[in-house]
Amino acid sequence: MRVSVIDSTPHTSLENLKEIPVFIRKIIEEMENTRFDRAHFSKIANSFSQFEVVYWVISPEYKFYMDIQQNINLELIKIFAKENIKLAFPTRTVKIERE
Repeated sequence: MRVSVIDSTPHTSLENLKEIPVFIRKIIEEMENTRFDRAHFSKIANSFSQFEVVYWVISPEYKFYMDIQQNINLELIKIFAKENIKLAFPTRTVKIERE
């Protein structure tokens, strides 16, 4: 079983937020030797909208598993670019005060 977390920017449109789980499901279901379980918009934060994805890889071989993970990620990047969906990058602001 694989659990993945995907973070989009907080500026992602409502329509795209609804479509992301659909894109993910389609990608995983079209891959051989995978079984899709679920994809949900699971968390809202200041700097990202988070999706949790769960699927099964039907092989115990780690290389095989990583090949599938890589292919899923590449397909997601391709779809996100086409749909103008931006991935969120973790950021933190640190304020330094001088005394």
